[in-house]
Amino acid sequence: MDDEYPEVAQADFDRADKTVRGFVEDICELDEDGMTSKNSLFERYRHYCSEISEPGLSRAVFFKELYALVGGIRTYRPRNDGGRVWQVLGIRVLDA
Repeated sequence: MDDEYPEVAQADFDRADKTVRGFVEDICELDEDGMTSKNSLFERYRHYCSEISEPGLSRAVFFKELYALVGGIRTYRPRNDGGRVWQVLGIRVLDA
């Protein structure tokens, strides 16, 4: 947190918590068999933030917050015919 401006740092933390938590609760389903590409998950998060008029987080911060918030999800990069695409296991987007 920013010691010089603690209210700014707290506001950033609250925004991160609000947008990521809301995204998971409103748009996602936690499912041990679920799998969503990291790109799709982040794109849908950005769309969600736009819908609720919030600026959203950077990709790196979004995934950091997501992994901290939701236990049991992890990244995976399976081999398939189209190349190797990063996936997040344990979560899926409901309206994708």
